[in-house]
Parts: sequence; C-alpha cells; structure tokens
Amino acid sequence: MKNKILILIIVLSFIFRFYRLGEIPLSLNWDEVSNSYNAYSILKTGRDEYGNFLPLTNRSFDDYKPPLYMYLDIVPVALVGLNEIAARLPSALFGVMSVYAIYLLTKRLSKNEKTSRLSALLFSISPWNLLFSRVGFEANIGLFFSIITLMLFHYALRYSENNPTPKNKLFLVLSAIFAALSLYSYHSVRIFLPLILFVSAVIYRENLLKFDKKILSVSILLGIALTLPLVLLNPKEAITGRYATTTLKARSQDLEKSVSLINEDSNARQFFGNIIHNRRLVILESTLQKYISHFDINYLFTSGDDNPRHHLKTNGLLFLVMLPPVLYGVFSSLKKNSKETLFLFSWLIVAPIPAAFGDAFPHAIRSYLMVVPLTIFGAIGLKKIVTFEKFAKFTLALSSLILLATVVAFLHNYFAHYNKEEYSSWQYGYKGAVFESAKLKDQFEKVIIDPGIEQGYAFWLFYLKYDPKAYQESGNAKNFDKFYFEDNLPKDDNSLFVSPSEKFPESFILVKTIYNSENNILLKLGHP
Repeated sequence: MKNKILILIIVLSFIFRFYRLGEIPLSLNWDEVSNSYNAYSILKTGRDEYGNFLPLTNRSFDDYKPPLYMYLDIVPVALVGLNEIAARLPSALFGVMSVYAIYLLTKRLSKNEKTSRLSALLFSISPWNLLFSRVGFEANIGLFFSIITLMLFHYALRYSENNPTPKNKLFLVLSAIFAALSLYSYHSVRIFLPLILFVSAVIYRENLLKFDKKILSVSILLGIALTLPLVLLNPKEAITGRYATTTLKARSQDLEKSVSLINEDSNARQFFGNIIHNRRLVILESTLQKYISHFDINYLFTSGDDNPRHHLKTNGLLFLVMLPPVLYGVFSSLKKNSKETLFLFSWLIVAPIPAAFGDAFPHAIRSYLMVVPLTIFGAIGLKKIVTFEKFAKFTLALSSLILLATVVAFLHNYFAHYNKEEYSSWQYGYKGAVFESAKLKDQFEKVIIDPGIEQGYAFWLFYLKYDPKAYQESGNAKNFDKFYFEDNLPKDDNSLFVSPSEKFPESFILVKTIYNSENNILLKLGHP
C-alpha cells in the first residue's frame, strides 16, 4: 500500500510538471534559449556558439552559466528537436526525480514512512518547486544534485555495530561524486554545498571516523579530482564575469551609500560618520539585511520576490496554509536533541547565504535550496497535526480538504490565467517576430533588430535553428546572415526594422504587427 501511495505521488508530480510544458509559461526566456541553442551547437559541432570545444561553462551573454544544464539538454534536443519542450525537459524530469529524492532523504532523517511520503507529496505540489520545474532553470538541476549528494551522505552513515559495510562505503564515494557534479550545476550550489558538507562532517564526525582512512581519502580525493577541471580549465572570465554581474554591482551600491551617508554628516559629526558609515560596516549591514530578508514570512508564504517568473501574484513561494505546519514542525523539531534536527536547521541557515551577496533581494532562485528543509519541517508538522489522538479523523479530513482546495485553486490560476497575466515577463512575441522577419528577409538587404528586444540574437538563432557551424565561422551577437542586432534606425527602405511597439517610429511603413492573446500590440515590423 505504501508503495502505491508513493507511486501515485510521483505520477501526480509528473503530470503537474509535464502537462503543457512547452506552452506554460507561454514563451522561453533568454536563459532557456541560450542553454538549449548551445546544447544544439555542441550536438552538431562539439563546440558552443563561441567556438569553444566542449566548454566547462556556458559563456552565454557573458554571464558564464554553469555547464551541466547545457549538456543535459543535448539528449532532449537530439530526441525532440530544438524547441520549447526540449529546452525545459531536463528541469521537468529532474523536478520529478527530486520528489523521490526528498522522500529518501526524509526517510533517512525522520525514520518514519508517513513523514517521508508526506514530504514527497508536499514537495510535488510546492509552488516553489512546481513552477521552477516547468522552466529551464539551472537552479532546479542544482537542487536535485544537492539533495542526492546529502541523501547519499546520510545513507553512508546508516550502519550498525560501529562497522560501515561495503554498501556504506559505496554510498560515501557516490556522495563525493555527486557533490563534485553539483558544482557544475548552479552558482548558489558552489557556495551552499561545501558549507553544508563541512557542517555535516562536524555534526557526524563520530560516524565518519568509523570509516577507514582509505575510503575517506578516496572519497575526498575523488571529489577534488572531479572538481579540478572547473577550477583549472575554466577561463578567469567565468569567475570575474559572474562576480561583476551580481556581487560587484551590489558592492558598488553599498559603497555609494557609504559615501553618501558620510557626505551628509556635518563637519562636527564627520569623525563619527566616518566610523559609523565605514564601507565595511555598510557592506556587512547590507549583507545581513539581504540574508535575513529570505526568512520573511511574507516573502515565503504570501508575496514571493519581485520577479513574476518565480511565482504567481496570488501566491508566495509556498502555500500560506502550510505556514502553521512549518512553524509547528520547526517548534517540535527544536525539542529533539538529534543530529538529524541539527542538520536540517543547518541546511535552512546555510541555504540563503549565496543570495545575500547579490544585488536583488530576496531572490527566489538564489535561495531556492531553502525549499528542502521547509518542506520537511512542513511534513513533520502536518503529520503531527493530522494525528492528534482525540481528533485524528477530523484533523485529517479538514487538512486534506484545505490542502486540496488550495492546490486546485493554484493549478487553476497557473494553467488558466498565468499566461495572460504575465506574458510580458516571458519575452512573449519574440518567436513570432523571428518567423515573420525570416519570411520577409528576402525582400530586404538587412533586418535590423532593436536592442529593446533583449538578447534578440539568441532567439533568432534558436527559433531559426541556425546552423551552428555557420554561426561560429561568420556570426556573432551583433550580426549573422541578414540579421543585425544594433541600436540604429534604418535609413532607407532596403532595411526591415523589428522593435517593441513603443520604439517603432510613426513615420515608418508598418508591415507586420505582433499581438498577445488579449490583442495588445507587442512588436512591430516595418521600414522607412
């Protein structure tokens, strides 16, 4: 019976993540397009769009994405072609696999089958995980590999009579392998995983020391060896470029604030101002503020962050009805003086650290790893609520009804309304502009795409399935074929102009208009 329930949960998670996968959200974003086209390029030529042979990073828009998603996407692209489903299939698949992974992790930590199944159920319907699994987010791959790494680590420690078996040793080695692979998945994981593994090693040091030194050394050295290519073979721009696009921007804002506050102080207060508003203190205060913001109940349960791609406007990252079970689970776990409880709290504390150094906060993707301990605490709390001795049947029925109604409302809002309400957040219309410009290009010498169509070259490459070899030999982000991506209005009628509607000159002859489903004008194509 318990296996049937778990299978049903996994089947439901598959349906929720794969139903109309290529249609909702209604368009790919630029990161999805970049990962998928570069997967296509490597499939066809062994090189990325820049001509790099089997690169260890996706340079993309000079933001240097970790490479794992790009490589995982090669198989879907080969099987179903270069399209929306292929771009999102790895994330959806690993989203389903994460449901089973969190079941195994919870089972090891709680040693309770009901709590484990409940954790899998809550994870399968979690807005945070469900929405992220339907988009080609690298963070979703990072989440899966992080769960697997730590699940294997805990199963390695599951032995009796102080004597690790060959099976335990195998789990430890596999944990090291997955830990190394995780570092190729997402930027936040590169900070989170080393920290949580260090904390875990401290918590479970007595268990680890029961392993012989040989197997410990093999695990550590194997993990380091698999990580070294990431450190030694990646261009330095992969580090400096990412730092510049996130952390450096945040630090610049902090320094500007420090200078501004010091300048506001009069001469009489200058001495104290220099101390109080010292840039180091301002940076520390800013970092702590960003870190703490990720524990805000409004952020987690009602409003989410400022990015409509990360949540519905009617929901937070987690269901509001899960707030009492999560708090109850946290409270009841605090009363247990166990290593497993300490590990879960450590996970929750460490998870938002990567998000504390960026410019945007709170940030649902960079703090995504919080979803695991919050889900497990929710499962612990909900199990206790529905098993109150005197009211077990009533609390079970009421909780089931409330949760079912919440999930149904969420799914309705997502599948029926999300596309109409948030089309502008998903670069909707770019696909139509690509195909229309391709139809018209033979009538013109040039097709000029305005930079208001952000990262436009990647969409033209993707939807036209442009030959990667031809692009590597004679193309770049500014021009390939007849397409030019520049901030210059055409001067004559030999050039077709593609732009957002608000940037299209009134004097130009309109050839084609791109609308959304509500008949709002998005993009225009025309010429002088």
